[in-house]
Amino acid sequence: MDPIQNQAPVATNSKKGKIIGAIVVIAIIVGTAYYFSTKSASAPTTDISEQTLPALSNSDDVASLKADLGSTDIATTDLSSFDAELNAQ
Repeated sequence: MDPIQNQAPVATNSKKGKIIGAIVVIAIIVGTAYYFSTKSASAPTTDISEQTLPALSNSDDVASLKADLGSTDIATTDLSSFDAELNAQ
């Protein structure tokens, strides 16, 4: 037998494969966008740290940091909302 006759046919680039590949990629992108749009819609919109902590200064000197630490009363702060937020993630 002739060695050329024993070779398997060479696959050619078909348009079907490219179209199917493009559809799969688009479907993955749409599915990912849908997933993240529904996930972010259920996330809480309020910042819990702003609700429970007093206003702090923007300064970074030692005296301001001590004053901020002294003005924060952790004993009376409701930490259950922080736990709920951490468990939700």
